[in-house]
Amino acid sequence: MVQKEAKSFLRKYATISIVLQYTLPILFAIFAFCNIYFDWIKSSYVIILGIFLMFLTRVVQFWYSAKVEGIALNELNPPKMKAVLEAKGPYAYMPSRYLTAHYYNGDYQETIDICACMLKNKKERNPWAYYYFIAGVYFQLGDIDGLKATCEKFEAYRLANPKIDLFCPLMKLYKLYANEGYEELKKLYDSEEKSQYNKATYMLCEYIHAVNFYTLGEKEKAKEIFESISKNAPLLNVGKLSLQQLESIEQGKEYEINKVKILPDESYKLQKSARKANIYHNIRVCCYVLIIIMLAIVIMLEVKIERKNKEAQAFENELYGVIDEHYNNFDILAGFNVEKNDKTIEYMVVFENESNQLVVGYYVWLAEEQKNEFIADCENVIVGKEYNSDSPCSDYTISYKIFEYKSDLPSGYYEMKEFKLNGKKLYICVTSIY
Repeated sequence: MVQKEAKSFLRKYATISIVLQYTLPILFAIFAFCNIYFDWIKSSYVIILGIFLMFLTRVVQFWYSAKVEGIALNELNPPKMKAVLEAKGPYAYMPSRYLTAHYYNGDYQETIDICACMLKNKKERNPWAYYYFIAGVYFQLGDIDGLKATCEKFEAYRLANPKIDLFCPLMKLYKLYANEGYEELKKLYDSEEKSQYNKATYMLCEYIHAVNFYTLGEKEKAKEIFESISKNAPLLNVGKLSLQQLESIEQGKEYEINKVKILPDESYKLQKSARKANIYHNIRVCCYVLIIIMLAIVIMLEVKIERKNKEAQAFENELYGVIDEHYNNFDILAGFNVEKNDKTIEYMVVFENESNQLVVGYYVWLAEEQKNEFIADCENVIVGKEYNSDSPCSDYTISYKIFEYKSDLPSGYYEMKEFKLNGKKLYICVTSIY
């Protein structure tokens, strides 16, 4: 039954997670490709989309992780969570998930072994979390000496790391019980904000208080809480223990402490990632790399385009400034490089002056004077007439003509630029260079 539920869970949630995580990078790659090769989408939109999809991919991962952990924490079904993890699902082996499953299932030896292995890792960022699990094991087994030692280690870590926000309210309850603060712990039962807990942690909290009432000799109150836990969470570690405590109460026994002790197995080793899990992990990494590479390309192109736009704007400002020295009012209609043998020989400019006449000239660099200048070639260009001008910066003669219709352009021309004059399209064409 449990295996069937685990397979159903994986088919539903793992499939959704995989499809979303792998579809999102592909979707972004398509958008980025359209931007890079066709310029259909603005680069800023693509960049925003890429960042959003990376964030969304992480959200999907956290969502799936929460679903897996929720089997024990909210469904209160740790055997099912173990079955899901043992099915070698789409995520690599993660000790924290196995730890959660083992702990809430009542696999105390495995819980202690995993915690001991993780605490040996000096790079472990949250050692306090493992003290929480160890304290829970010792409390549930009645090992008060072990519980007290663990609470002391947790407190030492907390004092040594005051900047770290440790949200671990049950450690306060464990500490009170370990130091025989039974009456103070009893006062917390009704005043404690239990709504902050998930269902599993709430049951743990209830179990701590039930044991405390049992220790104080208030067996009826303890019995009431134990019955509630065993009824609402029969598969949880504390649900199974509650049945044992109810049996002890029925037999008239007092609560026993230090009856069971567990030591970590020094030969225990953490499981390795399953091959299938590694394949999924590698594919996911490739998807991230794809997003990052495409995002980098788009950003680089955007920076390049922005630089070109700035250079073009600076060039245009210089051009307007130079022409402005000779004409009061003008409107530049076209500007382009005139090339021969793959070399630029002139920059030709077409504009309309204050008398509504077409002016054609050259924007040149005067080396002797070290400045840019505009040299007019013709100040009243007639459409359809061919003009020959000596190049100011070379020994060539440039022939050009303005056409009304594109179909009239000669074959084999050098350069052509389309522009509009009074709403009508015209074409300036460099017909020959000799």
